[in-house]
Amino acid sequence: MKQVSVFFGRLCAAAVMAWCVGGSAQAQVAADPATGLWRVVNEQSGKTDALVRIYPANGQWEGKLEAIFPGPGEDLDPRCIKCEGAQQNQPKRGLVFMWGFNKYGAEYTGGRVLDPNTGSVYRAKMAVSEDGEKLMLHGYIGIPLLGRSQTWFKAK
Repeated sequence: MKQVSVFFGRLCAAAVMAWCVGGSAQAQVAADPATGLWRVVNEQSGKTDALVRIYPANGQWEGKLEAIFPGPGEDLDPRCIKCEGAQQNQPKRGLVFMWGFNKYGAEYTGGRVLDPNTGSVYRAKMAVSEDGEKLMLHGYIGIPLLGRSQTWFKAK
């Protein structure tokens, strides 16, 4: 009987430790500066084109188009017509178009980003400003020098 009691006590202690460690990891992810909702602003008009939700998935970060704000005369429910594979003809709203980002210090590297307008996939990296209000995304082909950057703003 004493052996069962000792085993049960150790099992409970292990369960409490796992819960604490798991809760701690979840709190770290929730506090991660890239995690959350970001506004994609049109560089010419200054208007918000989309809202992107960035979140952890399987130890990496990915992002999906949570909302799209088409301009006058544009399709209200656009699809990823030029995309390939499972993403082809999928609605752009809800589309996972960023994936594979790994956090190294203050940067997230090794990611891929899909341009849903062209179907092209680029290598990408991102970083969040010190104040947590801006996310800088850089997509490129081959080396980072050959690419394009965008700044997104934390949605409030």
